[in-house]
Amino acid sequence: NEPELRRSFVLRFADGIATSTLVFAMPLMIYNATQSVSWSGLAFLIEWLPRLIAIPMAGSLVDRFGSRRMFIVADGSRAAMLLIAIVITLLQPHLWPILLGVGVVNGLLSQLSFVAAEHMGVQIKTRKSPHEVQSVQVGIDQTVMVMGPMLAGGLLLFGTLGVLVGVLLLSVVSIFFALRLQLVHTVVATGRLSVLSGFRRGWSVISNSRPLQYVVIGTIAFNFLLAFITVITPAIVKGEFQGTDG
Repeated sequence: NEPELRRSFVLRFADGIATSTLVFAMPLMIYNATQSVSWSGLAFLIEWLPRLIAIPMAGSLVDRFGSRRMFIVADGSRAAMLLIAIVITLLQPHLWPILLGVGVVNGLLSQLSFVAAEHMGVQIKTRKSPHEVQSVQVGIDQTVMVMGPMLAGGLLLFGTLGVLVGVLLLSVVSIFFALRLQLVHTVVATGRLSVLSGFRRGWSVISNSRPLQYVVIGTIAFNFLLAFITVITPAIVKGEFQGTDG
């Protein structure tokens, strides 16, 4: 069922590029509005803290209610939030704290949609082996990490509204393909799922694997570096190139 697999890849790409674009655009939009590196750093923190909290919950929700349903709920909620933010921005252009709210909600919903999209990829009957499907999904994830900042920069040429409208359109595309996706089976857990037991199981696996410990430490260090670069970039660009407020 290759058409279904391609649809799952498209929705994963659309959702991923929407998330990545908003993540990288948010500090720039806040900096443009406040001229403060502290506020842009706070915006990044506000966006990522909910995501960290949502990581263990996302898997449980997907297991309990189904991957496609949770994906549509997550991206549909983000689309509704962006639509509200666009209206508020049109009516009150200087009401920049609304962007912090967008960051919080996006942080929560993006993790849920990511886990749901990951799960949908293995619920499609295809001639490809699971590791082949997974390799394509990883390739998509790496691609959106590179394209997100590029698209964020391009949309910022049209100001805050340009970013919000662009991400809204990407969210609509992902919802459209999710609605058309036919899954072979949906695993729904009926019992009460324990997030804490999942943490214990994961910690046990990491504790017993030295190579995995190195991977985890390296990933943490990379993400701290990425966060630092993302936060200070707006001030560097403005200071060195005298950028204009978007």
